[in-house]
Amino acid sequence: MAVPFLIMESYPLAYFVRSLLLCAFCLICVGCKIQIEVPEGATVVSSSGSYACYSGETCIIDVKTADFFEDFEVVADPGYTFLWWQGGKDSLCSYAYNCRLSTNGFDGNQLLLDKLASGKTFYLRPEVTSESCAPSVLDKGAYRSSLYLCSENSPYSVDVQVEIAGDLLIARGVTIQGISQVMPRGRLLINGTKNEKVRVRVPVLMRPDSMSGFRKGASAVIRHADVGSQPLELRLERGDMSQSLGCEEPITIFSSKFLKGGNLSISMGYEGHGSPECQSISVVGSEFDDYTDLRVVTNTGKLSPWSMNVSNSQFGRAFFGGWFPKIDISRSYFENTRIFGRIHSLNSTFSDVSIELASEGLSGQIRANNFLGETSIRVRQDSTVEALDMTKNYWDTVDPAMIKKRIYDRDDSLDINTQVQFEPFLNQAVPQAPSGPLF
Repeated sequence: MAVPFLIMESYPLAYFVRSLLLCAFCLICVGCKIQIEVPEGATVVSSSGSYACYSGETCIIDVKTADFFEDFEVVADPGYTFLWWQGGKDSLCSYAYNCRLSTNGFDGNQLLLDKLASGKTFYLRPEVTSESCAPSVLDKGAYRSSLYLCSENSPYSVDVQVEIAGDLLIARGVTIQGISQVMPRGRLLINGTKNEKVRVRVPVLMRPDSMSGFRKGASAVIRHADVGSQPLELRLERGDMSQSLGCEEPITIFSSKFLKGGNLSISMGYEGHGSPECQSISVVGSEFDDYTDLRVVTNTGKLSPWSMNVSNSQFGRAFFGGWFPKIDISRSYFENTRIFGRIHSLNSTFSDVSIELASEGLSGQIRANNFLGETSIRVRQDSTVEALDMTKNYWDTVDPAMIKKRIYDRDDSLDINTQVQFEPFLNQAVPQAPSGPLF
C-alpha cells in the first residue's frame, strides 16, 4: 500500500525526512482527507480537472486509492496575486510555489506506513495578496496595508525609514538594500528558493502592535535568504499576541545565511499560552557567519516559555542562545562560539566553544557530541539540579583530569548546586556529528 507524499524543493536530507513525516499525508486503511481552504480572490484547481475549489470555499478531498496524483494550481482573480502555499501545522506544500501530491513510491515501507497511519486531515491553503508589487524605490513614510516585493521590480532601494501597517511579503529572487529601516507591524515572510534566494541588505525591525498580524499563522518565516551587513530584529513582546498564534511555529529560519553584521535578534514577552510546541523558534539548515549573533531575550529578564530547535546548522565566532526552557541542538557545528542557555544536544560538534549552562532546573540530555579543542562547560549558580548527565560524549582526549579542567561546576564553587557527570566518555569522535564546517 502506498503513502502519499509531497514533492517540493531540494532540502537537506535530515530536514526532508522531518518534512516528510510532518507534511506528508497518509493512505492506510482509513485513508486521509485533504482540506482546501481558499481565501477571497483565488481558485484552486487540480491538473486532472477533477477538483476545483472557489474563492471563500472550504473543500474536502477523500484520498482512498493508491494512484492519487495531482498538481494543484492557484488561479488568482483580477486584482489579486498568488504568492505561495501557506505553512503551519499539518499543512501540505508549506511555502512552496508549486504543489504536487502523490500516493506513489512508498510501497513496502511498513515502518513509514505505520508512522503515517494517523487518518488525519491535512491542509492546502494558498497565500494571496490584493497588493500590487511595490515599485523598486520605496516611498518615505507609512504603508497603510501590507507591502509585497517581487523579483520583477528588484532590486529594491530603501533610503528613508519605511513603516508598514500590515505584512512584509518578499518573494523569491528579490534583493532589498539600503541604509534606512523597514518596519512591518504584521508578519514578516521572506520566501526565497534554493535557486532564487532573497538578499536582505537593509535593517529590518518587525514589531507587531495589533492582533491582525498573527491571524494567518506564523509570525516570521525566513527561507532561502542571505541576510548581511544590517541587523534583523523580531520583537514579539506581548503575551496577548502569543495567544493568537494558535499552534503554528511562530518563527522559522530555513536554509538561510546570516553574514557579518546580519545579526538576528529576537525579543519576546514572558507570558506564554498553549502547549510548548506552539511556541517555538525553528532554525534548520542555516549558517551564521563570524561576528553574527543569534540572540534571544525576554522583556522581563525571566525564563521564556518558548523553545528553540536548531538542526543541521552552523555558527561561527559569535553569540548564540537566550532565555529558554530548552534549546534543542542536533547535527550542528559550532566554532569559537559563546553559547548561553539550557542546552539539549545530540550529534553535534563544538570546537573551541564556551558553553554557559543556564538556568534553573537543568535536565536536558547532552550526549553523543564532540567537544573539541578548548571547549569549556560552565554551570550557572541558578541551576537547581544536583547532577547533570553529560556522559557518552567525546572530549578530544581520554584523560579524565584534562576533561575535568574544562568543566566548572560544584567541585569548583560552593555557590553552584550542580555537578557535571562526564564519565563514562567516548574514546573516539562521534561519527554522526559533523567532522567540520557544514557549509
